[in-house]
Amino acid sequence: MTVVPPVSDRRRVPVPPRRGADPEIVVPLAVVGGAIVVLMWCVRGLVVMPPLTHAARLGAGARLTGITAAYLSAVQVLLVGRLPWIERSVSGQVMRLWHAWGGGAVLLLSVVHAGFAIASQSAGVRRSFAGAGLSMVVDLRFVALAVVGLLLMLAAALTSVRPVRARLGYVRWYLVHVGTYLAVPLAFLHELLGADFTATGARIVWSGLFLAAGGTVFWFRVVVPVRVTRRHQPRVAAVVEEAPDVVSVRIVGRDLEALGALPGQYLRWRVLAPRSWWRARPFSLSAGAGDGLRFTAKVTGALGDELRSLAPGRRIAIEGPYGAFTEQLRTRRRVLLLAGGVGVTPLRALMESLVGYVGPAEAEVTLIYRADREADLIFTAELAELSRRGGAPVHYLLGPRGGSGRPDPLAPEALVELVPRLVDHDVFVCGPPGMVALARASLLAARVPPSQIHTETFAG
Repeated sequence: MTVVPPVSDRRRVPVPPRRGADPEIVVPLAVVGGAIVVLMWCVRGLVVMPPLTHAARLGAGARLTGITAAYLSAVQVLLVGRLPWIERSVSGQVMRLWHAWGGGAVLLLSVVHAGFAIASQSAGVRRSFAGAGLSMVVDLRFVALAVVGLLLMLAAALTSVRPVRARLGYVRWYLVHVGTYLAVPLAFLHELLGADFTATGARIVWSGLFLAAGGTVFWFRVVVPVRVTRRHQPRVAAVVEEAPDVVSVRIVGRDLEALGALPGQYLRWRVLAPRSWWRARPFSLSAGAGDGLRFTAKVTGALGDELRSLAPGRRIAIEGPYGAFTEQLRTRRRVLLLAGGVGVTPLRALMESLVGYVGPAEAEVTLIYRADREADLIFTAELAELSRRGGAPVHYLLGPRGGSGRPDPLAPEALVELVPRLVDHDVFVCGPPGMVALARASLLAARVPPSQIHTETFAG
């Protein structure tokens, strides 16, 4: 049986809108700007000492691609370092996109760099491509380590392909992926032997960049979570089966409100047990503050067994909060929450928060909950209570997707009929990727401005 958390009768002060520069714009601009500076530095060296032979021109290509790959690898390390300013201002979708594109760029540039370097060596010593490559690995310092680093990056890329990852399993995939942390320092050692780092100042600046990136990861992924966990002492209070393959875990602790977690955000949770302490899983909050935090997740297999077996009192380590899918995105008084499946998790927390607004920022909230069948619905009692307290309509759209003459439940016409003055709403959409894409397309077709559509995807 689901226990309905109390909805506070106290009228809340609205969360202030996000201010300052938007990281979704600033970060890519900064990365591109840094890459341009690095390339200009390399080109300046080539202008001073222009390549005169075919081998030297190939070597110049190796220098340009290699140093750009190295710079982007440092940026990748910074992005996975979980800097609060970025993690709390950029959506999970955008972070995943940055990570995928950045990782692909580093890998491509590294492979091209290796090809240029071997071709330059081959032209210079008049040996075959394979022979030149072998001699570089054997004769040149740190090149063998760089080759190991490149192989680790290739392994991470290969195992990230969805079918391969599914067959490999999470633990093996995770261990391979962690190898990329070793790949960066292995590649870094051979960079210091390059022509662009003969000056002491250049070596100091370049080394400082990588040390700063590594220090950021250590501080925000190790030191800060340890301090937060020691301060708040989070532990399991209860585990509730919400629906088939959907589990809620309620967490209590000391002064959890001081975390500053906003509705719509997520935290990374580690169960402090011998077999799971090393694994951090991101789970969105489905309720917060008050008498504790609660996360809800769609779980199958080993993860489901792990969560269901949690006993009250079990210690939890936490990281965060993270995510930008919050009230701070709101620009309109009218708000539509559009959920698909377990994507209702953060929207339920948002709804609880929004129905408490008063004054000029008072929110008019509507919730649409999309699912294939009634058995897949969760939080129905809680949503009914929130609807009653806040006068917020709740619509359930059940059944298969449209096709064979059937209109889709999320078609533009259906949304316009359910939500009067749809174009005047901020719309928060969360659910599986396919559902989110369809909902966004329908909202755009219904002439909702893109700036008023805020999305997050749940793969589960």
